Amino acid sequence: MILRLLLLSFCTCFFFSCLSTPDDLIDASLIKVGDDSALSMSGLKVYEEKAAFERVRKEKEEELINDDVHYFSRLHEWSLKYRDQIFDLAKQVEQEKGPLKADLIHRLVLSNNDFVHLRYALYSLLKKNRNYYQKPPSGWEGSQHSFKGLCLSLAIVVTLYDNMSLSMNLLDQHERVQHLFLEGSVDYDISPEYNREVVKSFYSSRRRLLIREKMQLFSESYELLKDDSKEDNYLDYLAVMILQSPSAAIIEQSDFSNDLSQSVSMRLDHYQNSLFSSHKKLLFDISKDFGNTMGKFQSRVGYLYEDEKVLADVQAVLKPMDILLEKTPFRLTDKFIPGHFGHVAIYIGTEEDLKSVGLWEHPRIVKYHEQIRQGKVVLEALREGVVLNTLEHFMNVDDLAVIRKNDMDAVQGRTYTLNAFRQLGKEYDFNFDVETLNKIVCSELVYQVFTDDDWATGEVLGSVTISPDAVVQKLEDNMNYRLVLFYHKGEKVQPEKDTKLVLNLLSHDEK
Repeated sequence: MILRLLLLSFCTCFFFSCLSTPDDLIDASLIKVGDDSALSMSGLKVYEEKAAFERVRKEKEEELINDDVHYFSRLHEWSLKYRDQIFDLAKQVEQEKGPLKADLIHRLVLSNNDFVHLRYALYSLLKKNRNYYQKPPSGWEGSQHSFKGLCLSLAIVVTLYDNMSLSMNLLDQHERVQHLFLEGSVDYDISPEYNREVVKSFYSSRRRLLIREKMQLFSESYELLKDDSKEDNYLDYLAVMILQSPSAAIIEQSDFSNDLSQSVSMRLDHYQNSLFSSHKKLLFDISKDFGNTMGKFQSRVGYLYEDEKVLADVQAVLKPMDILLEKTPFRLTDKFIPGHFGHVAIYIGTEEDLKSVGLWEHPRIVKYHEQIRQGKVVLEALREGVVLNTLEHFMNVDDLAVIRKNDMDAVQGRTYTLNAFRQLGKEYDFNFDVETLNKIVCSELVYQVFTDDDWATGEVLGSVTISPDAVVQKLEDNMNYRLVLFYHKGEKVQPEKDTKLVLNLLSHDEK
């Protein structure tokens, strides 16, 4: 029996030693010798097949990482919405002088539930791409693909840190919220231990040092690769995501020599508040001007912004149920959206318009009377959900296209208008899935409003979606829609040229 156990132990050790062959032993055997030109026909054929396999593999790898970047963009949009919620909750807690009301406590716990799910999703994506994050500088070999992998991993990490920075600021400023967070939630299955570990990981000097190391690698590689790299909107998107992160900028410049994370971790069970008080300076640095930079990257205003002449021209043309498309190349999000146009909205009409078709007193519309009277006549899906905005607010754009459905009768007009108002209040659809009814993204508005038309859709990461450019495609595919007004790069395009130019922009996009 003992002999069998010893033999089993020996075999097991031998097996695992074979599995864990050091890389240097492999490298030592990788010495290329011989004459390629003298290979047999079989050898040459295999080499040719290998080259073909390599091309296919690289294409698939590129497609996979682009899909991951696309998915990350959804998680980042979710992060922006989460941060908006935290800002709002912080204001409400600040205004609450007495005990926190039950409704506010519930919303704070719900935001914690949102946070832990978002954190898990981001970490899952990071784990999937960890090889890029762990690859040493010598592994780039000028590879734009590998560099994109690093950028994706780093963008995920700084997004996690940005989300947590804002949460930590809320907890640090309000002790009663801090206690609520550290208690966890029985209702939503969030243990106190989990939340405490989250706080410790945020203040971990080791993690921040790793981020700084990767930031330095990113900066060095970006300078080396950016001039030689082929145009890649996915890579550009990730680079800006990293460069605009407040946390990353602070961490890159921080001195961690006096960091107290380890002592805080050891004292956690006895001194919960020290989790926050020991790191006041770090938290202050990261939180400073957070609201002005977090998730609101914009390099300038649009060419049509606050142009009274253009505004009057647009107002004179608009009719209820006109479709508005815009392009904002100065915004980060527009750069990543495929195609020319980046956003879709619908003009619902004024009080007079709604009265003229007998809908002003409709129960679905009555509750929006005040907003409409304030000039909020543009229906759009934003991070905070489907809302009404003023035309002036919408006009912070470079390009504007107004598309109208032809021969729309009164019955259709009423139906479309009520369909439009049904979308108000719905949450933003971070999955971009037209097959869901309770959540919606901007381009899905036309899909849900003009229900008797067929709209071109495509599949992205398992979800059926519709892009803003699919709306413009209607101009070419049938006679049901026409372009009634078009501004391109801040200039009005003459009617005889506008449709042709718009269609040309779809195939020759100018990002």
